[in-house]
Amino acid sequence: FGVTHSSMWSGLSRSAASSSSSIGEDLLTQRRSVLEAYASALRPLFMTRGDLTHLLMKFPAQVLLGNMGKSARSFAAHRELLEELFQSLVVAVKCPEHRGKVKLAFGARFEYGQDAYKLGPVSTALRLAA
Repeated sequence: FGVTHSSMWSGLSRSAASSSSSIGEDLLTQRRSVLEAYASALRPLFMTRGDLTHLLMKFPAQVLLGNMGKSARSFAAHRELLEELFQSLVVAVKCPEHRGKVKLAFGARFEYGQDAYKLGPVSTALRLAA
């Protein structure tokens, strides 16, 4: 909606990588394929709670629960993708004070709560900051 920042998959290319080793190139190629697979899930204009749950089920449990510990760096791509996802969310909530009215909450980022909860079959500590 008029956001002018670039996402992590919009300009990622081998020429942008500063690593000259084949290991670095392999990691970049692997990261790109993972990001492209996840990015395809961000294309819908409308998602239900079930759609969102289905998407979150594809993420590693450590990322959903915030339990990455020392391996947080290896989950950087997943966290960046979650940030992109949560920034694109708009949630419609029925207003209990006014019958028939709906309030909209625009996602700004995600954060981790202290306690995990179940969202369908997924356990997560993710919270939408709007």
